[in-house]
Amino acid sequence: MRDRTFVVSIAIPILIEIRFILFASRSETPHVRSKGTYSSMIRMFFVSIIVCFVASCAPIVTSENAGDHESAIEVRLVEVGKDDPMPFANLLDHPYEFYPRELTQLARTLEYSVPGVIGWDPAQPVFAEATIAKLVPLMKNKLEEASALQKIAFAVTSSRGTTTGDVFVMAGKLHWRIEVLQGVDHFDAYVSPFEFESETEIKPNWILHLNEHQAYGDHESFLGMRQDVKNWIAMHIGTTGTAKNATHDIVPTGFSDRLGNIEELFNTGLISEAEYHDKTHQLLSEAEAANILPHGHLRLLRELHESGLITDEELARKRQDILDRL
Repeated sequence: MRDRTFVVSIAIPILIEIRFILFASRSETPHVRSKGTYSSMIRMFFVSIIVCFVASCAPIVTSENAGDHESAIEVRLVEVGKDDPMPFANLLDHPYEFYPRELTQLARTLEYSVPGVIGWDPAQPVFAEATIAKLVPLMKNKLEEASALQKIAFAVTSSRGTTTGDVFVMAGKLHWRIEVLQGVDHFDAYVSPFEFESETEIKPNWILHLNEHQAYGDHESFLGMRQDVKNWIAMHIGTTGTAKNATHDIVPTGFSDRLGNIEELFNTGLISEAEYHDKTHQLLSEAEAANILPHGHLRLLRELHESGLITDEELARKRQDILDRL
């Protein structure tokens, strides 16, 4: 449907020409009238051609506004399975209750950059304001419903493409992992012209941009070195949120008695603090081997601590949480 102002712009010159023809036919002699009428018709013919040309070039107004208009937002709970790159089970601070204002502000600080001529282009927001206004309430509800074994997956489809990823709270930080950004995967494999043809270099199509109080997630490479994961950002959470700590109970047979004996030996001074930590670590390792705790649980805690994602106090608290459930 064409713009109403454009229709008016067509009608006005036509009405002026018709009025001119009628005026000329009434005021002039028959000979002049005929000549003037023909001249007016010629002028009207050319005006009509110009109007038709402008009409063919005029934009068509559609129902969708220009910009980042979201067409679909999906937020759901997903079990943390073995196929997840990081075994987060039992480490998540879920359920977690945010104030809407804080969660909105955190979503606004999520930005990305794409490769430029030199380095990376200036950061841009991942989500538009209109999208954040609808996404945050859905995400807030799911974070309050989630268990320690569930993360929150999301998919936002906009005019620029679909963005997918997941969100979770761990070690007092809000973590965002983006898999696809506006229809573009994080990585594409290509052969670098500066390397041998048999070697393949992985270069990201985009990265998440770090802002204040944010850090990249990381993982261990094949060479045993820590590498930043630049589609995963951990954001510092203020004091407004509240972890409900509704973790599932684990009551393994025999382990709680053994733990009680270790604690009694330590409290009576029969073993040192170092021996206490060694014995409790051995006990937790046995519980892990017996599938009472998820495989890799303790190793992940140590890696998070070594990479700086959790503090000494958070490591001790998480470790004590595990002991309390035995």
